[in-house]
Amino acid sequence: MHTRRLALFMVAVIVLSGVGTWGEVRAATTVAAVAPGACAEGTLPSQSRYKICLPSTATSDLVIWVHGYKVPADPLGFQDAPPDNVTDLSTMITGLGFSYATTTYRSNGLVVQDAKQDILELLAQVKAGNPEFATSRVYLIGASMGGLIATQLAESNPNNAFSGALALCGIVGDFPRELNYWGNYNVLFHASFKDVVTAWGATQPDSTTTSSVWDATYKPIITNAVIANPTVAQLLLTISKAAYDPTNVTTAVATIQDLAYFSLLSTNDAALRLGGNPFENSAYWYSGTTDDWALNQQVVRYSTSPTVRQALAAYETTGQPNIPIVVVHTTLDPVVPLDQTLLYMQKAQTAGNTNVSHLLVDTYGHCNFTTAQLTQSFTLLVSKVTGLPLPVDRTSFMTDAQVTARNDAFLVTETQEATIQAQHSFTRVYLPLISR
Repeated sequence: MHTRRLALFMVAVIVLSGVGTWGEVRAATTVAAVAPGACAEGTLPSQSRYKICLPSTATSDLVIWVHGYKVPADPLGFQDAPPDNVTDLSTMITGLGFSYATTTYRSNGLVVQDAKQDILELLAQVKAGNPEFATSRVYLIGASMGGLIATQLAESNPNNAFSGALALCGIVGDFPRELNYWGNYNVLFHASFKDVVTAWGATQPDSTTTSSVWDATYKPIITNAVIANPTVAQLLLTISKAAYDPTNVTTAVATIQDLAYFSLLSTNDAALRLGGNPFENSAYWYSGTTDDWALNQQVVRYSTSPTVRQALAAYETTGQPNIPIVVVHTTLDPVVPLDQTLLYMQKAQTAGNTNVSHLLVDTYGHCNFTTAQLTQSFTLLVSKVTGLPLPVDRTSFMTDAQVTARNDAFLVTETQEATIQAQHSFTRVYLPLISR
């Protein structure tokens, strides 16, 4: 499921009031208070749009929704429409007693650094217009790229502004690894469906393509190509190590569609924002076909520069949040693989940080959580923040023993790491190119 629709899932929360602290951050010059039961929209100093909504009851704790990646060419939007498109996310959350705030960010695309400043400006806007929030806790809820943004804010927690964070299907473990995953899929897709790519000619989908044009033009072509060439599609999934449910063929099609969407429409934007190509496959040997030599001759090779590698450091996490954080992931996530959450858990354990809790759902899909699972995830977060022994129903999540087994299977030994001789290897292993 695309991150443009990730806000669909944040439809259930529980209400607990408490005492928190706010940091001094920049707010808009003109501030209007929001009346109970109403919403207000405006523009932040960064020129990003914001929305603030209060419940009709007494002012409660605040939820800040941190949305995920949106393709650069799309118009700015709050990304808070639910599945039924009848009421927006803010209506649902305020109806449950929480105050709600979100921002479009100042632009779309890979905007992690700008988005963090936009979130802080949003927080200042809420405080300046509604002083009663001075005694409220502030919870961050982010999904996909928004999960990374929320996690980095939880790690830095500027001016003690935030109380807790919920990272849903987030790119929280290793950001360069995620870019390499998308990059590998991109080159493998071009090699596997080269006839489709050639047919597009000068109208290749890229960062100038809107999601509506993608849905109307490119997605049907890819779908038809997959259906017409199931063997090629299977090889693409096998070689790229992309997740799908082998018992449900529709998930294989969905994985190819979704990864094509992100990998094709984000490449130019990522290169622009990072100062060059961030993808490295110059020494990879792709395997899994009956003729791996032929495949490796077809795959386009890329190298990244030291400048870009240095820029990527700003997108990494430490695994040492200063406030409680709950990381949640599905086991068969084709867009942001489970590796990301497992890596973050390992970082936290290595650092001895006890602020990180995890919940894993054994199912297919990107942020494919049920309302009950989200409610319980947030319940766990509130319990960690407040210290209250709130009951958390874990029946729909993996047990600790299952998580440990999955994590152990994910790890590689030092000997394997030395053999692989590549950064960000782990489960998505691409052996170094063999000299011939």
